[in-house]
Amino acid sequence: MLDITIKNIGILNNIEMKIDGITVVGAKNDSGKSTISKVLGTSLLSMNKYKDVFLDYINDQVRSIFFKIEGTLENNLNNHGSQILKTIDELPLEYKNYFNLGTFEPYNIYIDLRIRSTNVKDIDNRIDKMIRVFSFIKNHFFDYITDNDKNRLSSLIKDLDDIKGIKIKDVEETLLLRFFAKSFRENLVNFHSFEPSRISIKENSNTIFEMNFDKQNRLKKHFIGNTSIKNIAYIESPQIIDHLFESILNRFDDSNKLKYTNQLQYMLTNQFKNNPLFDDNSNRNFVLNKIFEIIEGEMKAETSETIDEIYFQKGNYRIETINVATGIKSFSLIQLLLKNNWVNDEMLIIIDEPEINLHPEWQVKYAEILVLIQKYMGCKIYINTHSSYIIEAIDLYSKKYDLKSQTNYYMLDEYSSEFLDNDFRPIFKQLNGAFDILDEEKINDFLNFGTENE
Repeated sequence: MLDITIKNIGILNNIEMKIDGITVVGAKNDSGKSTISKVLGTSLLSMNKYKDVFLDYINDQVRSIFFKIEGTLENNLNNHGSQILKTIDELPLEYKNYFNLGTFEPYNIYIDLRIRSTNVKDIDNRIDKMIRVFSFIKNHFFDYITDNDKNRLSSLIKDLDDIKGIKIKDVEETLLLRFFAKSFRENLVNFHSFEPSRISIKENSNTIFEMNFDKQNRLKKHFIGNTSIKNIAYIESPQIIDHLFESILNRFDDSNKLKYTNQLQYMLTNQFKNNPLFDDNSNRNFVLNKIFEIIEGEMKAETSETIDEIYFQKGNYRIETINVATGIKSFSLIQLLLKNNWVNDEMLIIIDEPEINLHPEWQVKYAEILVLIQKYMGCKIYINTHSSYIIEAIDLYSKKYDLKSQTNYYMLDEYSSEFLDNDFRPIFKQLNGAFDILDEEKINDFLNFGTENE
């Protein structure tokens, strides 16, 4: 179970919530409910991915210096191919692999020594080996290198050695702020308040994440631990399906690790490798069949070396996603996550206002699907909504499928959270204000009609 506390973040004042099973937050527009989703998603994503981003940072630094050294050596050595060819046999086997017919081809050095671990010892060992290789080649072919480039190579090799001094703890704060900058840009801290700001997440009563800001919006304290939630499916809009493979073209952009939407894109197009000994498909197939019956078809994503495509299969008809109703896409996102085996007890699904694209009848059916995947797959679900249909349906089905004790409801009032303990009247009063407006208009019309006929 997760306990999240948010104070003076975005437009929010004070939020205290439990994320256990299914959590439903009901509120009007511009209440801050999407801010909670973004804080929750970004916090968990940063916990799971900040080491990967650090690894990318180190590799970027190494790669930049590597190509400068590579270019300098190539400029000097490849102009003397015939002379160098005569001396290659004198090289130890380890270094011969970086030459081909007298031509220096060092890219294998980078491939062999690419840093794959955030372990300090592993980083240092790989950089040391790269330094050793370049230093040996520089010294062995010393007479073929210009004096200026000898000095340049010495300087670059020193720069490479300096990278060993960079530790993940030294840049942890910077990495953390980069994740939140992707989600909030410059608007993370509440600009309406001059009080300190805070984000805190506990799991089973242990603090696993914390960010504390002072009144000047400076991060004064942070803590990043570990969480059992390894994957976050943040569903902001079903329209992501229309652009799925366009976004995949950017999959090699390291900055995408900072975005929770990128993780969803990956899960929609890639299979999670389950251990077949522990993989029980019966419950998953049961839920998939219910989705198939509702939308009368199946969203299919196909990837290969030559083609990436996604389409909706309805009977014998193959329909391009741009021509598929957004309501069907809403169900299809869950369908694809299930088909790709991502929905399990290590996943949190965050859904922003699912009702926007769903007819009231489908809102009820969508709510049942969410309850079923929580019951059978164990994933945690966080929903923010301004639909009383969604709230009532979650309540009904959580009772039907014996999940009442794992389902929590909150409303937002004055940008703060309020726990709803089996009494939904306050939130229904807040959400159903449209009926009051319509009733008032009807009364005014009636009174005006009476006045006009006097």
